[in-house]
Amino acid sequence: MTFRSCLPVLVALFAMLGGCTEQRDLDVVSNPLVKLTCDWSRARLNPDIWTVMFYPDNSASARQFVMDRPVDTLQLAAGSYRTLIINGTLGSGIDYVRFRGTDNYDTFEALASTAEVKANGEIVVNEPDTLAGTAFPRSITGERAFVTKYINGRLQPGDTRHYVSDSIEYVPCRLVYRIRVIVDITNMNYLKPARAVTGDVHGLAGGVMVASRMPTHAPVVYLLSFPNTNASSATEGTIETAFASFGPPLDLSEPRDYYVDLAFVLTNNRTYRFDANVSDQVAVIAAQIKDRIDRGVCDAGLNLELRLSVTLPVPDPNPNPDPNPDPNGGGGGKDDDINVDPWEDDKKQDIFL
Repeated sequence: MTFRSCLPVLVALFAMLGGCTEQRDLDVVSNPLVKLTCDWSRARLNPDIWTVMFYPDNSASARQFVMDRPVDTLQLAAGSYRTLIINGTLGSGIDYVRFRGTDNYDTFEALASTAEVKANGEIVVNEPDTLAGTAFPRSITGERAFVTKYINGRLQPGDTRHYVSDSIEYVPCRLVYRIRVIVDITNMNYLKPARAVTGDVHGLAGGVMVASRMPTHAPVVYLLSFPNTNASSATEGTIETAFASFGPPLDLSEPRDYYVDLAFVLTNNRTYRFDANVSDQVAVIAAQIKDRIDRGVCDAGLNLELRLSVTLPVPDPNPNPDPNPDPNGGGGGKDDDINVDPWEDDKKQDIFL
């Protein structure tokens, strides 16, 4: 076989070999990679894991991702989503906090997991543990959603570019607020030192919509117990206590009243009751919290502080005989006695408000 006669075969062979080394265009995958960044510093948290939920505007199922680093990537189909993020996971990781309605953005709720049901039917919620979360505030068009954008181009072999032009940056808010109740007392010397001051707060929420951070549940009761560290000879002093709550409702269709009930055992073993409406104080803080949220400022700098002033009455050294004496030396009759054990005859149970 001559070279001239072999030429067509060689050309065909080289063409085949060249085809093996030719760079081919590859289509971009249908689910592009989206960069996700989360800054937990404003919530004063550093969770080991956190969960992000994507709720598509169409009828497709929600996507849930559990992340373990502040910057990561995930595969997400192009589309419009409303997005939620919380520290921990939905199933565990946050004591005293449980989740329900997680299949839908508008029904997603976090709530305190256990409560005390008092003998009179009142529900007393246990303090929820720290919870932080956020909703992505707006999309390209200003709606409360996120729209992934990517270039539907073509990748070369070995090309690590993903043609993604959008990324998501989260700054979560602390959803559990610290509630301080401070009481300034005049005639402190008439307060019996051995007995703690007790009471309760009415009107705060037992659950919260993570999406908008708007508490929605019926008002619940938080029990109060004040340690008294003032000297027994002091005529004026201050007592205070603190607890955790999902905070005041920020957007309710009807106004809600908030009030504090207190009970003081006096030196003559009588009980002085005091109650105060603190709705105005709650409204001031709630307005500041809502303003910060509306402006996208999500920090843990605002706590709810309720301050009261009480003047104890001068005890009667010779009170009328008590028709129902307390064999343990407690307070007097039906109208002025308190139950110093607020959990007596109460039943503890898991409850979803």
